[in-house]
Parts: sequence; structure tokens; C-alpha cells
Amino acid sequence: DFYDDTGEAAIAVAIETMVAEYRSPDLRIAVTGQPIFEGTEDLMMRRQGLYFLGTVVAILFVLYLAFGQLQGVVIPSATALLSTAWAMGFMGHTGIPLSTWTAAVPLIVVTVAAGHSAQMLKRYYEDFRRLGRREAAVIESTSRIGIVMMAAGATAGSGFAALATLGIPTFTHFGSAVASGIFGAVVFEMTFMIALRALWPVRRDTDGEGPLSEGLGHVIRPLHAIVARHPRVVVAIFGVVALAAAAGYPRLTTEFIQRQYLAESTQFGRDTIVVERHFPSTTTLTILLEGEPGSMKSPAAIRLMRGLTDTMAEDPDVGRTSSIADIIQRTYEVFVPEEAAGGLPDDTRLIAQLFFLGHSPAFERYLDRAYSRAVVRGFLSREDSSVTRRVMNRIESYLEQNPPNTIQVSVAGGVGPRLLALNEHTVRGKTLNIAVVLVVILAIASALLRTLLGGAYVVAPLVMALVVNLGLFSWLGVAFDIVGATIAAINVGIGADYAIYFLYRLREEYRSTAEIETALATTMETSGRAILFVALAVGAGFAVTIPSDFHGLQLMGMFVPATMIVSCLTALTLLPSLVLLLRPRFIFDSDEGRS
Repeated sequence: DFYDDTGEAAIAVAIETMVAEYRSPDLRIAVTGQPIFEGTEDLMMRRQGLYFLGTVVAILFVLYLAFGQLQGVVIPSATALLSTAWAMGFMGHTGIPLSTWTAAVPLIVVTVAAGHSAQMLKRYYEDFRRLGRREAAVIESTSRIGIVMMAAGATAGSGFAALATLGIPTFTHFGSAVASGIFGAVVFEMTFMIALRALWPVRRDTDGEGPLSEGLGHVIRPLHAIVARHPRVVVAIFGVVALAAAAGYPRLTTEFIQRQYLAESTQFGRDTIVVERHFPSTTTLTILLEGEPGSMKSPAAIRLMRGLTDTMAEDPDVGRTSSIADIIQRTYEVFVPEEAAGGLPDDTRLIAQLFFLGHSPAFERYLDRAYSRAVVRGFLSREDSSVTRRVMNRIESYLEQNPPNTIQVSVAGGVGPRLLALNEHTVRGKTLNIAVVLVVILAIASALLRTLLGGAYVVAPLVMALVVNLGLFSWLGVAFDIVGATIAAINVGIGADYAIYFLYRLREEYRSTAEIETALATTMETSGRAILFVALAVGAGFAVTIPSDFHGLQLMGMFVPATMIVSCLTALTLLPSLVLLLRPRFIFDSDEGRS
């Protein structure tokens, strides 16, 4: 036990210093508990700097392969690093602390910002090759794609900012910090980077295409051929994929098991395994009883405590229970063992005598001094929200069958209920957050394309990516819990821009040529190529977190790249297939199209 004003970091350091003196090859000392977990989390957070460097290197490598020249590396990376500095400065000014989650802010900002900047630069190179003059290319490219980039940035930033609606400080800090970085990227791209492109000479013989861009042509051309010739087949394939993903939904769980997020590669993870093996049932569930002063010494209160502990003990994952009734029972056994064999007495005076005879400092763990409040504790086998939920349902059922008359009963806390409440609140909040993000994207895209149907087309890849994401969660046994739900929401925010860039360019090319086949081919070769290497850059940037000791970052490193692949392929195949089949007016802009 520690004084309330002692910080977790100070406790962790003091304990580790003390224990290190006694550790030896023949003596293993395992240390666990919340302060030690906080100390381990702090160490993991500091390692995020290495992952950030890995992310930057991965992005630089992809940018060089994509553009094949220094400018194509410097400008997007400058936007990414300045936006990251902006986000970190925002955190400093607003007092947002560094934690395991907020330490991931630089990873997200640097990848998203680099992606938006790469889209701008790709269009600049196209216009430079066509116009031959740097200033004209800057003006033309900015006027054409600047509004799209601002809309895409506003969409992604708003999606992360919506995390604040959860009311959980960790996610509020995380979402607002990422949003500030994305908004900063938009500001930098529309000011400083425009000036930099205007001042930086570009060789007339450059084409702004690196080996990766050329290699992506071998992907773009088959995709274009399939879409142009067999749009119905493409739609059918996506329908089959969606059905296969949905078939796994009955397997999807929302339960949170904290043990899964403790990496065995850390000292804390290994020590926790030792402690759990030798000291099971340490996850607490606390029930609070409240009544009039002195009411906790009444036979009714004692019967209620005994009933609650017996009800919890019926569950196989409840290792033990405790309450003041246990101490009174033991006191009764000491003084009158024969009568105690029949259970606690129902006599008010006799119970009062037992309270007097058994009084000790241990009472303070269960009672207040006015005997008006008492706690009943259950100790669960593991930190699993499904176990906590099941035990709490048992308690509620018991109280419905045996309603207390004058005593108020509530589940007051403990590790189990706290994790359950946090997980349920987060999953509900993230589900709402995903819905809000989709509505925001629908509204912004509809305004950009000037039709609600256009907004629906933009949302379609995100919905498809979400369907596949949940399917992967289901089939791979990953819970849609506090971490999984957050990753799903992050994926929706990151992948929001592919469809916007593609549809806007397709409409522009069709209005220029009036030939949908030509417009689609040009769009695939330009915007489609940019979408592919942006998805590769974002995926590579997040994949570096897979070796992290924090399981949440491991999952992010696996599922963000997977979502990027699904989002970009949907934007490049399903969207144009729907355009060819349905001929929406916001693209064709003629009376022949169907809305």
C-alpha cells in the first residue's frame, strides 16, 4: 500500500531499485501491479521514437521509389515532419500527456500528411509536363486538386476529432492531437509547400516517375482492363468478399481480455504470468451496500452480504469472496463453534456482540465508522470483461429475486467492473464514432461533388473496408474491444480520401474528353497510380509497429495496411464499375445519366 500522493513512476522506480538488490540466478522475484504496469507502459512509450524513425524511413523509401527524384522525397516528407511537429506542439500547449496511445500520434500524422502531399505533388508533375512552366504548373495543379486535398484533409481530421465525443481522456487526447496534425498538413500544403514548389526548379526532361510508379503500371493496366470489360464481375466479386466477411460476424466478440495486451517480451509480462500462476483470482469486483447509520450490523445486511458472496462463488471463475460477514462468521466459530455450524445468527443483539468481540483494524477494509456503508468483494480468475459481465448478471438476478428493502446495492468498482465499463463505453462510442465519421464524410464529399449520390459513392469504399475489417477481426479471433474498435475507427478516418481523389479526377477528365473510356483510362494512370503508392506508403509506415511490445500497436501495424489495400482497391475497381453500370449524373452531367 502507498500514500495517495505517491506517483506510479516513483513507486515503480523505488520497487525495482529495492528488488534488484536481491535478484540472483537462484532467486526470481516477480513484481506486478498497476504502478509497475504504468512504469512498463512508460518504457514502451519511449520506444515509439524508434518506430517513428522506422516509419519515416519507410515513407522516404516509398516516396523515392514513387517519384525517383529528390524533390519528390523532400516536399512530402517536409509536410509530414512539419505536421508532426505541429501536432506535438499542440499536445504541449494543451497539456496532452504522452502515453502508449498518444505516442502513436506522430506515426499517424506523418503517414497521412505524406500521403496528401504526395497527391498534390503527383498532380504538379503532370501539369508541369503538360505546360512546361513551373509557375503555371503550380497554379494549375493547386486550383485543380487543392480543393480536393482540403476536403480530404477535413474529412480525415474531422474523423479523428470525433474521438472526443467518447468522453474518455485518452481517446480525446489521441483524436484531437491527430486531427491537429492533419489540419496542419492542409495548412502547410496550401501555403508553404506551394511556395516551395514555385521556387524549386524542375528539369524539363523529368517525368516525376520512379521505379515504383512504373511498376504500379503493371497493376493499374490489368485493373483498368477488368473494370472496363467486366464491371458486373467486379461488383459480384466484391459482393462475394462482403458475404465471406459477414459470415464470420457471429464469431466476433466485443469482450476485452487485458492479459492479451501484456507482451511476454517485457519483464512486467513475464512477472505477471508468474504471479497469476501462483496467486490466481486477484481481479477485484466490489459491491457497495448503503443504508442508515448502524444498518450494516443488522441481520438483514449480514444475510444480504452472505447471499451476494454465495451467488458470486457459484461462478467457476470466482476464486474467492470476502465481506464483513466472513469476519463475523469466524468470530462466531471461535466463541460458539457448535452453534456457528448452523450459520450466522438472526439475532440483532447477538450480531452486535460478535461485532464488538471481533472488532479489529480489518473492519476498516469493509465498513465505515458509522456502520452505514459496507463493501462485498469478489476476486475473479482473470481480467476478462466476459467473466465480469457474467458475474454481474448473477448479482443482478439475485437482487431481483431477493430485493433489499432498506439497503441500496450497487457495483461500486474494482478492476473487473472498471475494465468492463471502459470497454463497453468505448465500443459503443467507437461504433457511434464510425457512424459520425461516415456521415461527416458523406456531407463533405456531397458538398464537394455537389450531389448526395456523389457522397454515397465516396462512402462506399469505406463501408467495404469496414465490412472486410470486421470480417478479418472475426476470422482471426481479434476482438472488437476497446482496442479493436479504436483501430476500426482510425482506419475509416485514414482511408477516406482515396475515393474523393479518384471520383473528382474522373469527373474532371470526363468533362474534358466526353469519353468515359478515355476518362477512366487517364484517371487510372494518374490519380489511380497516386492512390496506390500513397496506400503503400501509409501501409509501410504503419507496418513498422508490428514488433511493438504493445499489442494494440501490433494490431494497428497489421490492420491499417490491410485496410489501405482494401480501400484503394475498392476505389480503383468497385467505384468505377458502379460508375460504368449506373452512370451517375454527378460524373456524366447529362440528361442521359441516371441518378
